[in-house]
Amino acid sequence: MSGHEHIAGGCNRDAWMQGLLSRTAFFSGAVLIAMILSSCSPTAPANPQTSPVAGSSPQYTLSPPIIAPVTEPPATPTITRTARPTQKAPTYTPAVIVTAASPDQTAMETRPCFQATFIEDVTYRDGARVSPGEIFLKIWRFRNDGSCEWSYTDRLDFVGGERFSGPDDVKIRFFEEGTDLDLELGDRDWSDGTVYHVPPGATVDIAVVLRAPLEEGRHRGYWRVLAEDGENASMQFYVDVEVLFTLEEEKGLWSGEWEHETHLSERSGNPLVLHQDGRQIEGFYYNSDGEVFLIEASLSSDEMRMEGSFGEAWQAGFPFILELFPNQNAFHGLYNDSSFSSGPWCGSRNGYAVPIGECLLEP
Repeated sequence: MSGHEHIAGGCNRDAWMQGLLSRTAFFSGAVLIAMILSSCSPTAPANPQTSPVAGSSPQYTLSPPIIAPVTEPPATPTITRTARPTQKAPTYTPAVIVTAASPDQTAMETRPCFQATFIEDVTYRDGARVSPGEIFLKIWRFRNDGSCEWSYTDRLDFVGGERFSGPDDVKIRFFEEGTDLDLELGDRDWSDGTVYHVPPGATVDIAVVLRAPLEEGRHRGYWRVLAEDGENASMQFYVDVEVLFTLEEEKGLWSGEWEHETHLSERSGNPLVLHQDGRQIEGFYYNSDGEVFLIEASLSSDEMRMEGSFGEAWQAGFPFILELFPNQNAFHGLYNDSSFSSGPWCGSRNGYAVPIGECLLEP
């Protein structure tokens, strides 16, 4: 495009723009006037009944005001209650928890209070052979199969048969199963192995010191254990031995059973039992508390005087001296059970009275 044509074109554009603005303003004003008049005129019906006649004033028909239809409020609904079935208040039933008892517990509840099961003869089984006058230690083993406890307050009671110079009506002594007991002074197992309470199910040993009869043949003696009330027996047992030969009389001046008295023996009724072998003496006796005392002594050359030690089996022993009266059926003496205490000890046999009046032997 040339430069001359560009200038001419620019003058024509300015005139055109001015005309456009004039027309726009006229049109905007007309639109504004029409909007004002329409807002002030009544609204023409959407569907007029008559058309206006040319050259006459327009006729308008006023439409009735628009009134919103009145809606009646809904009727209040009638609430019909349906009766519920009558229900009882729930009843609380506590749950019962059943614990199955163990077979052992059930069996225990059905067992009698006092019941014992013999396990074995620990020493001197039935028919064991012994020499006449021999002192021996018999041990039984039992299990408490009752529902009650055995106690050291229970009593050992002689029932019948051969007594074997054994205890009668004394407190029972139980020992732990397998306790190794010896007939020697100073054996601590007699103390350490003692059991004072035996619960159901426990097994214990019962030990009794006895002396064999002098007559040849089988001999049997029976004992029982009574509860503290002295009425209910928890067990009964026996000793059965065979004496190899008959001994017409005791060997030695001191052998046999003696009725005796000391402040330790308490006149229990249980004899002092002695066995003489040459110039050696061994023996025992039971006090009323069921404690067994052992004797170990030796004799003078004429065998009329005895010196030695005595005490409970677990003790080392205390010194004593005994001397026979000329009739050889009674003795008197003294013992010393400590460095501060001593007392008389006397006895007799074969129907002789215990020499109480002249019991104390001068040291």
